Amino acid sequence: MAKPLFSIVIPTYNRHDLVYFAIKSVLWQTFDDYEIIVSDNCSTDDTEAAVSQFKDSRVRYVRTPEHYVIADSFEFSRKHANGTLVIMMS
Repeated sequence: MAKPLFSIVIPTYNRHDLVYFAIKSVLWQTFDDYEIIVSDNCSTDDTEAAVSQFKDSRVRYVRTPEHYVIADSFEFSRKHANGTLVIMMS
């Protein structure tokens, strides 16, 4: 995949029930030069399973190695972004 214009980062922690709809809301857009990065802050629920339902190459799942404070979690997320512009969807 070429470098996208936007990286849309969805930081999450134990929100498997909502992350699916957050991803869908981005995928419903007509503009498509983006990647979606779901950054899981070491959840203990089924967040990874919810994300894995999407078979779209623009959707990526990353997980922190341990639970981070929110600022560190956002920085972890940002480091995984490849887009020219980064949007945090929170």
